[in-house]
Amino acid sequence: MTKAQISAFYAFIKNVKFPDGYASNLARCVSVDECKLQALKTHDCHILLQRILPAGLRGIMHKEIYEAIAELGNFFKQICAKKLKLDVLNRMRGEIPIILCKLEKIFPPAFFDVMVHLSIHLIDDAILRGPVQYGWMYPVERRLLTLKHFVRNMARPEGSIAEAYVANECLNACSRYFDDVDTRHNREGRNIERVPMSTCGLSIFQHGANLLGAPRLTYDEKDYDRMVWIYRNELETAGNRDVGGNLAKEFPGWFRKHLATRRQRELEVEDDHEMYNDVDDTLGQYDSENEGTIMIPDDDGEYSDVE
Repeated sequence: MTKAQISAFYAFIKNVKFPDGYASNLARCVSVDECKLQALKTHDCHILLQRILPAGLRGIMHKEIYEAIAELGNFFKQICAKKLKLDVLNRMRGEIPIILCKLEKIFPPAFFDVMVHLSIHLIDDAILRGPVQYGWMYPVERRLLTLKHFVRNMARPEGSIAEAYVANECLNACSRYFDDVDTRHNREGRNIERVPMSTCGLSIFQHGANLLGAPRLTYDEKDYDRMVWIYRNELETAGNRDVGGNLAKEFPGWFRKHLATRRQRELEVEDDHEMYNDVDDTLGQYDSENEGTIMIPDDDGEYSDVE
């Protein structure tokens, strides 16, 4: 690969985006200027091989090299699936030796150590074990990291883990009875699956997810000039002598307060609208047959006539 091809590949990795929770932020592990890829975890290597390399190398490497790496990534993607089929596994048993032979034509002999040869035996392991989630060590390592954070006394690590574990279980059991306290059992997730219709307009515009990262704001030039004119008019009405100086210094703070005020007015309107809806629900129903009679619900949920 040339210098330009390497820079293009690292730039592709730096700009790639995944759904929330699917993979870590690979942009922090990439240095485009130095052409380095470092500090990757095991799961990041899986994502790199199965998802990124087949798409990132296309158009950069030769067709033979790209196809061999893409077939290897597809092999690991199928073997790491949630569901496995015996006919697919038996077919993959004959494909993996051919993939390794293609790689032997590309890479030097020092590349092929025992770990590369181990991919041939992964098919038999998958047939005996089942799906990969029942065999890999990610849940175990994640739990061991949690227990490691429990240690406060390095001289007695077992006692620290036991004490912190009991305290954590007690707090976890007690938090289930606190409905008015924000806990991890009643806290909304990072991505809300459903958004109420009252908070959004049409359902087709409900993305159901919380946007992460810094927003990119764009302003219309006409709207910006309009807001400047409003603040200038307020300064002139108040009799301010240095209108231009105050406009240059105090406009950002005024604009921030102006947005907060408008947001507060919108919330008050929404609260009034909800209050009116609650009043309409509690007043009851109007009986069209007996004009002038209001149906008031009693404690049992039944309606009675009130003149």
